[in-house]
Amino acid sequence: MINFSNITDHQIDAQGIAMHESKWVRQQRIQAWNDYKKAEYPHWKKTKTPKVSLEDSTKASFPEKVQYDIKIEKKPPVGYSGKITFQNNSTLRLSLDPDLAYRGVIFCDMQTALLERADLLEAYISKINWSHQDKLSLFQQAWWQNGFFLFIPKNLQVELPFQVQVVQKDAAESILSRSVIIADESSSAIVEELFESMSSQEEVITCSTSTEVFAEKNANIHYSSHQDWAGNIYDLSYRGLHAKADAKIQTLFTLTGGKSGRLIVDGKPENSGSRIEHDAIIVGAHDQQFKIIAEMDHQEPHTEGFMKYKGILKDKAYTDLSGLIRVGSAAQMTNSRLEEHTVLLSEKSRCDALPALDIQTDDVQVSHSAAVTQADEEKLFYLMSRGLDESQARTLIVEGFFEDLLATIHSHECYEQTKQRIQEKMLSNTL
Repeated sequence: MINFSNITDHQIDAQGIAMHESKWVRQQRIQAWNDYKKAEYPHWKKTKTPKVSLEDSTKASFPEKVQYDIKIEKKPPVGYSGKITFQNNSTLRLSLDPDLAYRGVIFCDMQTALLERADLLEAYISKINWSHQDKLSLFQQAWWQNGFFLFIPKNLQVELPFQVQVVQKDAAESILSRSVIIADESSSAIVEELFESMSSQEEVITCSTSTEVFAEKNANIHYSSHQDWAGNIYDLSYRGLHAKADAKIQTLFTLTGGKSGRLIVDGKPENSGSRIEHDAIIVGAHDQQFKIIAEMDHQEPHTEGFMKYKGILKDKAYTDLSGLIRVGSAAQMTNSRLEEHTVLLSEKSRCDALPALDIQTDDVQVSHSAAVTQADEEKLFYLMSRGLDESQARTLIVEGFFEDLLATIHSHECYEQTKQRIQEKMLSNTL
């Protein structure tokens, strides 16, 4: 395992060379690691971020070599354009529709992408700065090991989804991933990410994931990410969304697993006519803690951004939802909205919802709302009077509460799996 207290720039550079990483990638890692060492941990109580020691809770080893023994399947599963399965940080299997590969689609793991299309990656991520450049995000940028890369060429409309499944099989190994999705001009794609654990243990393990989405002019991306980690995972996640002129990005995030963690979703409608929606479903039980930072940054005129975050909490679960719409001085005719709504199913569950606006110009339509409410006892009584027991009635209420967001999931399989995870979480009586 890596002893983070003794890592030098030379070791990071040597490891990058061994993995055939381009110089700019190695320099990014070294810069992030040096900045990390200078940075302080967040003021945990002030930021309401679950406390963690990244050095102690991240269990990882330097990869020994670029992985070549990936199982390549000729055809993806029925109903999908392609599928990648990761086991821990290694690529287990990969499939892509041969016709899409012939037409220029690239769908592979990040180790392969850095070998074969480092030029394309450099054009998009070499100069991108994540929002919230603090100690947690700098650690992510320095130590990611794998991930997936998807490129959709110009004018190609892909109707069936791409699926990425990340399985933490070894409960004592951290998942450290960085993924990139690029839709070139006037193209479209659907992407589903699934994160899950096969086992659990008492010791807290940090899993760090990031996905950056780039939609070029008039492109359309639907991206969903579903997290169902085991109960010992500290989930450190970053999602960056970048939309060019007339491009549209629609996203959905579901958080049902893990012990605690932080999710940052950073939406940037970058040019006139661009539109970004990022929504989330949070289901908390036991003593889970989620820190969620949802932002939409408008710096150009005639852009749209919409955020809808919904949560249901029971037992002693807690969420802190910090939402921000930022409108720059040049961003006239912005249309943006933030909605936060959490339902509490127990007296000890709690949510702090903190929506905020930073508007530096006029002639905009911007609004926010936040509500934290108790479960509707009248609806519960009505359903129970129709023959349902309390657990069934609560589950039905939960499904109705989330249905507008669940309906945005494209594949039937992913929809049913997500729905089932929510049901299991709400029906469980384990404290």
